[in-house]
Amino acid sequence: MDWYPTSSATDSVPSEGFLRALAAMLILMSASIRAGEPTGDSKRDALVAFVSKLQLSRGTLSQSDFEAIRAAQYTETQLADISLAIALTIFTNTFNRINDTTVDFPPVK
Repeated sequence: MDWYPTSSATDSVPSEGFLRALAAMLILMSASIRAGEPTGDSKRDALVAFVSKLQLSRGTLSQSDFEAIRAAQYTETQLADISLAIALTIFTNTFNRINDTTVDFPPVK
């Protein structure tokens, strides 16, 4: 696990400071995505645009939409995984509404 900074050269656990910085970055990135603003990463922005179009169009996308996400270097397998993640979320939400599932986690603010 040497892809992230650690507190020492022999440590395999990231430093607390790194984890705090990562958490702050994720919060800011999420805020940018929710606001429809660029995140500073063109590949991530292409993913956000693709997912938004996929959800808003109920899965009906144009050839140019697929060309745009492929141009961002997403593979066919990744596109299938993205579609499956969306489908699973929709299924889970529908199932929970039908069964009036009690939400046991705090709402997103």
